[in-house]
Amino acid sequence: MKQKHKWCSQLLTIFMKKTRDSYLGDGGKPLLNMSEPNIHEILKVTATLKSEDAKKSKTSKTEQERKAETLKSETPILTAARHGIVEMVNVLVNKIPSSIYETNLENKNILLVAVENRRTIVVESLKKWFEKRNAKPQFDNLIQWVDNENNTVLHLAATPSDEDWNISGAALQIIMQKD
Repeated sequence: MKQKHKWCSQLLTIFMKKTRDSYLGDGGKPLLNMSEPNIHEILKVTATLKSEDAKKSKTSKTEQERKAETLKSETPILTAARHGIVEMVNVLVNKIPSSIYETNLENKNILLVAVENRRTIVVESLKKWFEKRNAKPQFDNLIQWVDNENNTVLHLAATPSDEDWNISGAALQIIMQKD
């Protein structure tokens, strides 16, 4: 697993040399023809594409197909959060701060994705990042985010999962005494 993280870090270093091309590009025709990216235009185009994809996905599909489609449409920061690759999340957040507000087809932001997949290290890293910038209101905004099924961070944290929370120390002792 560490080898994958090492390769991921090396690829990220290469991709971050041309941030806009690497992050927004898919090898096809660029979304916008400009020298400097206009974040409002990019977000408008991205939102339009996501809403078109969401309309298409509302047709009768199995849960597995929807999940696969959501995973395929995720941005790099959401994928890194899903897999707990905190190094990649940190680099992307520092290079492209607006990436924190990206959502997937289920309208889950980076915090919801990390909590849903029990990636406490990503949650802690994001909290520290916001604390360093004295941006508690923005972090609170991410915490209060609601997905397409009206789930909050608390709902997703309480939902049973195949993966358990990585709990240690006093919290683990309390849980063990409870059982």
